[in-house]
Amino acid sequence: MIFLNLNTRPKVLTVQPSIIGKMFRISVVILLLAVTHSEVGFARNMENLKDRVRKIFYHAYDNYLKYAYPLDELRPLSCDGHDTWGSFSLTLVDALDTLVIMGNVTEFRRAARALLDHLDSEKNVNASVFETNIRGDPRYEAVATRALKAMWKYRSSLGLLGNHIDVITGSWTARDATIGSGVDSYFEYLVKGAALFRLPELDSMFREYRLAIEKHIRHGDWNPMINKDKGGVTMAVFQSLEAFWPGLLALTGDIECARRHLIAYHEIWRKYGFLPEFYSLSDEKAYKGREAYPLRPELIESILYVYRATRDPALIDMGVDILTSIEVSARTPCGFATVSDVTKHTLEDRMESFFLAETTKYLYLLFDENNFIHQLPGEKTSLEGSRLPSGLQCYPESGGYIFNTEAHPIDPGALNCCFAPQLDEVEQASKVETLFSDSNHFKMLSNHEFDSDTNTYDQVTETDLLSTIDSVFSEHVQSQLGYSLSDSFARIINQSSSNCFNNAYFDSNLIVSWIELREIIKSSALETEKENDKFSFLDSTKTPLLTCPYPSFQNRFALSGLLTST
Repeated sequence: MIFLNLNTRPKVLTVQPSIIGKMFRISVVILLLAVTHSEVGFARNMENLKDRVRKIFYHAYDNYLKYAYPLDELRPLSCDGHDTWGSFSLTLVDALDTLVIMGNVTEFRRAARALLDHLDSEKNVNASVFETNIRGDPRYEAVATRALKAMWKYRSSLGLLGNHIDVITGSWTARDATIGSGVDSYFEYLVKGAALFRLPELDSMFREYRLAIEKHIRHGDWNPMINKDKGGVTMAVFQSLEAFWPGLLALTGDIECARRHLIAYHEIWRKYGFLPEFYSLSDEKAYKGREAYPLRPELIESILYVYRATRDPALIDMGVDILTSIEVSARTPCGFATVSDVTKHTLEDRMESFFLAETTKYLYLLFDENNFIHQLPGEKTSLEGSRLPSGLQCYPESGGYIFNTEAHPIDPGALNCCFAPQLDEVEQASKVETLFSDSNHFKMLSNHEFDSDTNTYDQVTETDLLSTIDSVFSEHVQSQLGYSLSDSFARIINQSSSNCFNNAYFDSNLIVSWIELREIIKSSALETEKENDKFSFLDSTKTPLLTCPYPSFQNRFALSGLLTST
């Protein structure tokens, strides 16, 4: 036992002030040298890690070009290729922006030119609409918007969604609520769509879903599948696709919860060296029959987002774990292969295109602190913009890039640049969408029995189309106002401006849109008589890049929270 004499004063060492000053200066110099040495060492280590990622990328990329191009994917065990998603050189398409991010603009230009010269987009093939859905056509934007609103309305009483729905009947065909397969990209695009298109109601929708997820799905650090109506656990598993969730939480600002999930997911990686597709939470082992790891990017994606938010060096170590596992256990002489069983590290003869589009890209960006992709809006000291005819300022490459779910960066500053020459055409498409968006009459139009032997759209006359549109409008107006087409336009329009007409179920712009739509159809019919195509006016609404959110897109959602209140 040790006794301390609290009454004994310690001896004091007296040091001259001049010596103290010298000691302080020496200590500061030593500390600065140590910090500088540490920073230099960190920078050198990051350069080394970037180089390792580049070697992985080019080993896969070069062998794809050597053995598989122009087919969709490389088979890394057979050293040949095969088509999977539509026969359009998918791996090369997916790898293009990774080349730019890694600084190889020369190869990007060469590869892009090869695709432009040889890619045939008119092939009659079975293509995945998930992989090939960028069309620059506002009609698809309108349909996606309606689907978004419908999904919100089909929530269960617990505020949850299933993961598969019958688009004809609206019945859920898979009633398991999850954050993983089937709905992961839906949640991701609510958050990213809110930022990219400046639609706060999408963020409001996500936060409502998040409350339901936290209340009913989350169990500690895990999110098992549950019944969307009753709330009971239906499958106690972790899906590897769920590994995107911490990154999404980081984007919404919930860093602490993101860290907790990320640490839990990384523990599974450390256990096997990879993430199995399913991991049993009850048995604490890879789920039988779902032991594969197809080089997925979701875990490294989340590590990147959380690291950018925290700069926690432990996350770099997590990234090194992933990099090393791929280098050691997935490499083949011709590329990198899917791990068919994470418990045995056996390989399967497939390298999916997302390995070059996502996994290697996220790894590289984790180790490249100063990549242009990390630039935030406003960080540029000078911006080169141009004033468009619409009055909007166009600032491409001004930072704030947002990745789509396949890790292709979208430049928000370029959104204003893409639609100015087509403002009138986009507005025409908006009128078509507005007429049918909040009613069930679009189905009536598509099923309308026209006076034709063939009952095909090619035989529809201008009169048929106008008559159908008039009947749709008449029914809609009469149900809301009690007026019909026999009333004067002036009376209907005056009524539309009154307070009693202002409700969530009727858009006052619909009347003007209806009148203008009739004129569009009439003029279009005259212009297209020689072409024998009564619907070409709709094709004229296609834009060369993408449908921009201003002004028509925003006009459909006038106030924040409109979706969540209807």
